[in-house]
Amino acid sequence: MSLECGRKPECPEETHANTERTYKLFADVVLGYLQQEKLLSTCQSFVAESPNLKEYAEHHTEDGTIPGCLLSLFGKNLTTILNEYITMKAKGLQNRHTAIQGIHV
Repeated sequence: MSLECGRKPECPEETHANTERTYKLFADVVLGYLQQEKLLSTCQSFVAESPNLKEYAEHHTEDGTIPGCLLSLFGKNLTTILNEYITMKAKGLQNRHTAIQGIHV
């Protein structure tokens, strides 16, 4: 395992564990989004195919919902997280553009 910069992590086991937890968190939030949107057959397919969601495989109600799935992260659902990310990136691009214009003046 290497980092994007080409260096090896100091604690590869810990880095791997953190990466696995991150993937699990992403999968949980996506599953929550699918459930909020009432995409129940997609939820079931996602649970069946994702190695990060195995604990949900046997737990769903008659209507297809999965009790206990993560609908939000720190009180924000996936749509809110993505909208905030888009806003943050747009502000960053705007700030960079403003800084570049200041250099040329």
